[in-house]
Amino acid sequence: MKRGSLLALRLRLWLALCVLATALPLAAFAQPAAPEPAAPATSAEAPAPRIGVVTMQPGTVFFERFGHDAIVVIDPLSGEATSYNFGYFDPSEDDFISRFVRGDMMYYLVALPLQQDLSYYDETGRGASVQWLDLRPEQARALAADLAERAKPENARYHYDYYTANCATMVRDTVDKALGGGLQSQLSGRSRGNTYRSESVRLASPAPWMWLGFDVGLGPFADQPLSRWQEAFVPMRLADALRQARNSDGRPLVQSEQELLPHRIDPEPKEFARRWWPWLLLGLVVAGGVLALRKRDILAARKQVEQAQLQRESDGTADVADETGEDSPPWEPAPKISRAELAREAKLSTSQVGMIERIHAQAAAEVVEAVKAGVISISAAAAVADLPEEEQRAAAAGGKDELKQAAKRVRESKRKPRAPKPEAAEMDFEEPDEEQIASRDAEVLSALEQLGEDAPALRRRVVALTRENDTLRAQLAALRKQLEAL
Repeated sequence: MKRGSLLALRLRLWLALCVLATALPLAAFAQPAAPEPAAPATSAEAPAPRIGVVTMQPGTVFFERFGHDAIVVIDPLSGEATSYNFGYFDPSEDDFISRFVRGDMMYYLVALPLQQDLSYYDETGRGASVQWLDLRPEQARALAADLAERAKPENARYHYDYYTANCATMVRDTVDKALGGGLQSQLSGRSRGNTYRSESVRLASPAPWMWLGFDVGLGPFADQPLSRWQEAFVPMRLADALRQARNSDGRPLVQSEQELLPHRIDPEPKEFARRWWPWLLLGLVVAGGVLALRKRDILAARKQVEQAQLQRESDGTADVADETGEDSPPWEPAPKISRAELAREAKLSTSQVGMIERIHAQAAAEVVEAVKAGVISISAAAAVADLPEEEQRAAAAGGKDELKQAAKRVRESKRKPRAPKPEAAEMDFEEPDEEQIASRDAEVLSALEQLGEDAPALRRRVVALTRENDTLRAQLAALRKQLEAL
């Protein structure tokens, strides 16, 4: 299958349905071919036939939106004008619709008198014009002979494709063959930025359902810029390309143009900038609808669960809901974290977290306010928190110095006397100055506010950890005493 067929694969089904649904007599497109024209003389002495490209303007039926074209050959002896039309198909063929959907459509090249070919377009009000080509005599004779041969019943069928093998591309390729590839070489390296999508949407724009089908059905390949050669799948684009092309002798390829039929219906749609905001708006509307439906489903499921719970409670098969009125959250409770994890998240040391927990559990409100105000350090406040509440308040009332003295007394009371040691073995750790501790701990003052004042579980945990810490200190002091005795 050709690449163009892959582009339009998703369009074939709905186009086939349109073919079935339309009230137009499709059999009109299967007109019997005219009597086979006599093959033109090809000798160098015979006069050359006149060759023209006929372009039919777009119509109002969906399969007429892209326009149409044909090649006309005027016999130099009889003056008869024969139209070679690549746009015929036979809907009476076996499996016509299934082959249409599969992209295996077979079209015909039909040779018939030009006036007979134009009669349909005249009846429907579609305009037609002819471009007479300036070809060398031998080129014109070869082109006419090639068309006559291909119009024979045994040679007339060809595989149709919406974009790469339609009535316009077949005319284009026939003219290019007569020019020895000169037309393709002139058009392939040029582009106006048009794409299969933009051209399809433009020409289908009078019918919203049709351009919407093209816009949605075409794949990403349809957005690649087309060369002037590729965009000639549109008959009107081919006519414009022929006007700019040159023949083999460097002269304009189109010698003259002639109107055959006036155009009495709406003209070909003009180019326009693609508007993306309708698609964006449509996407937002669809997303909003999906969210609204999802919310409705969630509320319905929640209501169903509540009704089931009430039914179980009324039947006595379930515990009555908590009377406190507190509504448990629909998510799982947060996992408990260790002190080390809490310290890491708060960017504090483990000891600092322990002191903050002790202050929160044991310190009087006046001591907490002193820490928040930066009067004493966290370590000093943790030491003062070991005092009775009355003594804490008295120390806080005495100000900064009194709080420092209270903290010092608490530390000295916990420090056990040591046996004298040799100076060489002196390894007492000098405690940092209170001012230094206060400056280091200033960055963690906000942690107290984050803990809050109503965390009984945390307070009980801090008291237990404090007792554990005191026990570990006593054990450490005993070990030191044993080492000193050695």
